[in-house]
Amino acid sequence: MNFKRLQSEINKGIIGPLYLFIVKDEYIAKSYASLIKSKAVTGDFYDMNVSVFDDKECDPAQIMNALMTMPVMSERRCVEIDLDVFGKDSSVIKLLCDYAESPCEETVLIVLSSQINNKSLIYNVFSSNGKIVEFDKLNTYQLKDWIKAAFEKRGLSIETDALEFMVAVAEYNTNESEVDVGYFANEIEKISLYDTSIKKITVDILKKLQSKNINDDIFKLTDLIANANTEKSLAQLDKLLANNALPQQIISSIASLMKRIAICLYLTENGYSQSAISKNYRMHPYAVKKACEAKNNFSVKDALCAILVLDAADVMIKSGEMDAGSALFIAVADIASKTFSLSGV
Repeated sequence: MNFKRLQSEINKGIIGPLYLFIVKDEYIAKSYASLIKSKAVTGDFYDMNVSVFDDKECDPAQIMNALMTMPVMSERRCVEIDLDVFGKDSSVIKLLCDYAESPCEETVLIVLSSQINNKSLIYNVFSSNGKIVEFDKLNTYQLKDWIKAAFEKRGLSIETDALEFMVAVAEYNTNESEVDVGYFANEIEKISLYDTSIKKITVDILKKLQSKNINDDIFKLTDLIANANTEKSLAQLDKLLANNALPQQIISSIASLMKRIAICLYLTENGYSQSAISKNYRMHPYAVKKACEAKNNFSVKDALCAILVLDAADVMIKSGEMDAGSALFIAVADIASKTFSLSGV
């Protein structure tokens, strides 16, 4: 099931004894774990009836003791286990599988993991005896709705361009991104406390306040490349590499930019509006706008050549022909200056 169905069951007072949370967005998963605990454990002895195991130093005996302990002045107690912290400790997985075959009626067990697949033993055991809940990342539209609602709860609104900027900079939905909804929750809380006289959030406010992270720095790099600023692009790349950004993440982000530029320029040349491109190709309006603005520096052919440059750099890195830093510097210089020496064209 997904978390919407879980929410529906919780609203009806349905709480089972066994949950396996498959976690792709930690913030959402942890929020629902907290919600279940608050609903399952009643009375004044909450802390005595809730056990959380998120430290690899905990041993199986402690976990089993928590699972079998009777609740104190409450109908149920809760045990939450972050399975990922135990790595490949088979003893913990065996314990949980054995327990799940005959769970204690007075205990609600919530196991969280980002690494379990649907062919594993624990997945099959929990599927047969409990509930599997998939916590996928929100799609772009869900994320925007969540952000708008979070601002509205604080009496604030956010301009459309600012919303697009906030989502685009975080790159929440990219495969390499470790950003979860918690990042946005923290940002919204910080922004809401910045100046209580401000009622509408703009791009300028976000640029001033939004936390710096690797994704933000990569966004700056792609912005500089789109503006064909070779010198500053290389300086930004140097900063990224110094902060241990993954080479494949940098290559993927630049490739995504060039793909957007090629698509958006081709479509606008053939009569498509920016809004039509955004709708038909499911791109952020802000990303479409930025891609179209690159027409002063790149043509469709330039963007396609840039993708070939990135592919060549990727091959050189993976084959060991060139170290990642050197390959990336050559590729970025090639693209920003439009020399395309690595493209083979």
